[in-house]
Order: sequence, then C-alpha cells, then structure tokens
Amino acid sequence: MFGEVMTFDAPPPLTPYLSNGVRGFVFGEMWDRPGLTRKERRFVTLACVCAADAVIPIQSHIFASLKSGDVSIDELSEVSLHCAVYCGWPKGSFFETTALEQWGEIQASGGPLGERRLS
Repeated sequence: MFGEVMTFDAPPPLTPYLSNGVRGFVFGEMWDRPGLTRKERRFVTLACVCAADAVIPIQSHIFASLKSGDVSIDELSEVSLHCAVYCGWPKGSFFETTALEQWGEIQASGGPLGERRLS
C-alpha cells in the first residue's frame, strides 16, 4: 500500500516505527480503510501535514498526490489557499511553494503516473 499511495517504494522496516507504525498502521490499515476515497484521504492528509508544519510529509504527500494523478495542481492551489485561511498565511505560502516545486519536478520527469499504479 505504501508504494501505491506514495508512488515510490517503502523504506525497509528497520525499526518498530517504520515496520509497525508507518508500514503496518499508517499504510497497512489507515489508507486501506473504507469510508473515504483515496482522493479524499489525500486532501485530509494534506490539510493535516500543513497544519502540523511537517515539512518532509508536506513535500512527500504533495509529490505523491500529484505524481499519482489523484490530485491536480489546480486543486492543490485551492488547498493551499484554504490552508492559508485556516492554518495561517505562512503555512499556506509554504504549501503553495512546495506544490509548485513538486509539480515542476514531476513535469520534468515525465508527468503524473495517470492510471499506472506502483505495487
């Protein structure tokens, strides 16, 4: 599930945090639950990492959202505005800048995956 959601291979399960927390719970249980679509989970996750000021998760979840094709750059621009209003303008600004940087990297490397999914 990690590779499918994040669009790259999971880190090796070298520690309890990585094996039980990240791989086992976050990607083994949370992302596979019924009730929300993958796109809805992406939006919730993006709002949470923005609110938490979590730089690396912001970068990696924006990248995965765009690379997977689940979320468009236009939708992320709306998310950044919404985050700015509710979380503060500096957080929204960082989110917007990160989204544009990640979008540029994805475009330079061939664009979103579209219908293709990693296993």
